[in-house]
Amino acid sequence: MSGDLHQISAEIGGLNAKVDNLAELIRETREESRDEHRKVHDIVDALSEAVRGLADDVKEMKPLTDDYRETRAEGRGRKNLLTTVYLLVASGVGAVAGKLMEWISVLFSARGPHP
Repeated sequence: MSGDLHQISAEIGGLNAKVDNLAELIRETREESRDEHRKVHDIVDALSEAVRGLADDVKEMKPLTDDYRETRAEGRGRKNLLTTVYLLVASGVGAVAGKLMEWISVLFSARGPHP
């Protein structure tokens, strides 16, 4: 009986040691998780600050890009208008030249053949 009591006490002591080791492991794990959580929190804070800075930059650049886009569209419209005007002028000059050639040929044919 006393041998059984000694063995039970030894088992309880072993269990206590294992529980103490487990408690120490849990404490270490919590500390490591807290440290990792702090690191992740710092990274998220830095990212948030970077995104805020980026958002400020985009907010500042947006009017400039909108103005550039509008200026480009105006330039394309101006080019198309000039092309159309040039084509109209060239067509008009061609029509006038055609009529002029027709009148000149009528004038010379009315005089008769060249001697």
